[in-house]
Amino acid sequence: MSAVVSVYAYPRIPFIDCRLVAIKGAGTIVVYNQSFEKTRLQEIADFMPKHATSIDAALNHIWDLWPCVRKNVYHPAFGGSYSITVVLPALVPDMSYKGMAVAEGEAAGIAFMKMLDPSTPPMTGRVCVRRCSATVGRTLWQRSGFWS
Repeated sequence: MSAVVSVYAYPRIPFIDCRLVAIKGAGTIVVYNQSFEKTRLQEIADFMPKHATSIDAALNHIWDLWPCVRKNVYHPAFGGSYSITVVLPALVPDMSYKGMAVAEGEAAGIAFMKMLDPSTPPMTGRVCVRRCSATVGRTLWQRSGFWS
């Protein structure tokens, strides 16, 4: 790796910087798939040791909503699945993923990379931020000041 790290080539750098700002001081961090979230955060901590202490602290505050939903909630619209993409719109119809510009993980990753690409015009980057915000949560983007 060269001495100069491209933000575009390594999007985890601005991502974790934004995420750490968003969760700073949080008592509890609610996730829907603890195993997935903790694994991704640990990968980032391994990649960026300077953030390992902050990430490790955050890992101790994660609470997984999935087991609670699985044990206590059922809706016919689940169709036997407890995927967040099925559960969320069944329980909160206004939060459906249908028709969203960024409606699943791979598309969110592509939009994120596009935002970070230096050749992306600023207006296009802002559109990507709005689309990602609707999918991954406004708090992370708003509290980070990213693309403000």
